[in-house]
Amino acid sequence: MKHLKDLNRLQGSLTMEIWEYPKNMVENAAILVNKAHLLELNLHEVGQREIMNGLEPHPVLESLYIDFYKGGSFSDWLSYLPSLRVLTLSHCPNCKVLPPLGKLASLESLCITVLIGVEKGNPRLRSSSGFISFPKLKQLTLEGMLSLEEWKGVEEDKSQNITIIIMPCLDELEIVYCQMLKALPDFLWCTPLQNLYIQSSVVLQQPYIHGVVKIPDIPNLDIFH
Repeated sequence: MKHLKDLNRLQGSLTMEIWEYPKNMVENAAILVNKAHLLELNLHEVGQREIMNGLEPHPVLESLYIDFYKGGSFSDWLSYLPSLRVLTLSHCPNCKVLPPLGKLASLESLCITVLIGVEKGNPRLRSSSGFISFPKLKQLTLEGMLSLEEWKGVEEDKSQNITIIIMPCLDELEIVYCQMLKALPDFLWCTPLQNLYIQSSVVLQQPYIHGVVKIPDIPNLDIFH
């Protein structure tokens, strides 16, 4: 870890695997935040949130991949990366709540796979501090979310006459092995969605397959068993 601290001219991509809590983590905290030329970061096997807190990247980061993270929640910095365009969160078994990803103003592609503890697409996932949530998101993949039952949109604040727009650029949605998910949120039918793929998500598929629920006209629609 200490060898990375002063390498502020690192460019392109960096992959890190951290199996145990480094003894010198405290003095080497914030080892990535000054690396202004680093555009892609892959974090594997990060064991605790305390470690993840110290891996905050520079705001110019464009692509982030996190897998096999063992912490119970994600670090706050994950919601404050203004240049981030691509984000993948994979195999994080202890996380039950996602950070407010709708705040990521530049995010175009989001892939969430095998976060088996997440039961609801909760307000922290869906909402942002402004009026548009996920303003540039084009591609969304939910895969292996075995406990996910509910996914709803942000409610309108009628008391203040405020309407929050969600995913106004969404083009492609893929849902795979989300076996408990009951329904798609209504806001999806207000997006410019062109490609919808649903596979191995039995509870979700049945109403659409049997015509109980109608899906609005989408150019590319595939529902597989």
